[in-house]
Amino acid sequence: MKTAVCELMEKLEKEDTLYSRKSIAALKSLMKEYGISPVG
Repeated sequence: MKTAVCELMEKLEKEDTLYSRKSIAALKSLMKEYGISPVG
C-alpha cells in the first residue's frame, strides 16, 4: 500500500515544474528529518 506522501511525490514528479521540484525537495528533507521512508 502506498502512503499519501508517496502518491503526492509521484504526482509532483509527473508535473515536473519548478514548483513541484521545490515541493519534492521540501518533502524529502522533511522525511529525512523525521525518519520517514518515501516508499509505501
